[in-house]
Amino acid sequence: DSPFVHSPGEFQQLTGPYTLPPLPDPLVKMTVEPFLESIEGISAISVRSLNHRVHSLKVGAQLDFGDTFFTGPKGNVRIACEQAQILLAYDTQVSILEDNKPLADEDLSRPSVPVLQLARGEVHVLVEAGSEVLAAGASGSPYRFFVQTPGLAIGVRGTDFVVTAHALSAEVYVLKGRVEVAADLPSLRAGKIQATASTGISVRVALPGHHFDPPQEFNTGAYLNEFHGKYPALQALYQLAAKDSRSGRLTEKFKKIRKIKMRSFETEKPQPSSIAPPSPTSSKMRN
Repeated sequence: DSPFVHSPGEFQQLTGPYTLPPLPDPLVKMTVEPFLESIEGISAISVRSLNHRVHSLKVGAQLDFGDTFFTGPKGNVRIACEQAQILLAYDTQVSILEDNKPLADEDLSRPSVPVLQLARGEVHVLVEAGSEVLAAGASGSPYRFFVQTPGLAIGVRGTDFVVTAHALSAEVYVLKGRVEVAADLPSLRAGKIQATASTGISVRVALPGHHFDPPQEFNTGAYLNEFHGKYPALQALYQLAAKDSRSGRLTEKFKKIRKIKMRSFETEKPQPSSIAPPSPTSSKMRN
């Protein structure tokens, strides 16, 4: 009777054999997890942790990478990552992972790249634009965010877009900015791009079979009005997200957390011994 439509293993079977690289220490200690910023329609969301335990979380909770979230038939949720805000419509199931492969140089001041796995439902994502190279794409430009659905993988720079995932299709609608689309994340990283979509362009893939339709133009204003008409609670969350984006509140919040973690890491690093080894002269004297 679990509300979750796919287990993590089943989702991997649907999306391809992509696995996240292991986190080298000290990067594990530098992870800054997402926060549950807002909920509309319900008091808490259902969460399935990596150990398969199902529990509930309320506003303000810090989330764990790898957990799976289900909004239920009435829930609308806003999740904040370091460089993105994710708005989940009702009846949506997602997991949030992080791809630390670009951080092999151990630059601890940079955020890792979130990987949003959308098993079903609809999400509206706002990704902050930035200059740092986080994960190289086909053109060498930075990806700041990934979305993975059964049949679709999206590499994002700085963008406002909607992704839908259903049994027979997956689609992305770019409201502002640009994304690159491939069949899966390994293909995306290898530069095997199926389509590039900029403002006012949508891309659809039919399932099963991974048949990509030609990119289509759409009216962004009309689409967003229709989307908010279907999910009125998401309109309120979108306004909160836009306000936080303009004010920089979340950016500062995550910066403070990262600084605290960096100070903690520096404090915990083993210090070189202050006791000098005995000199050859002193050793001879003892003998």
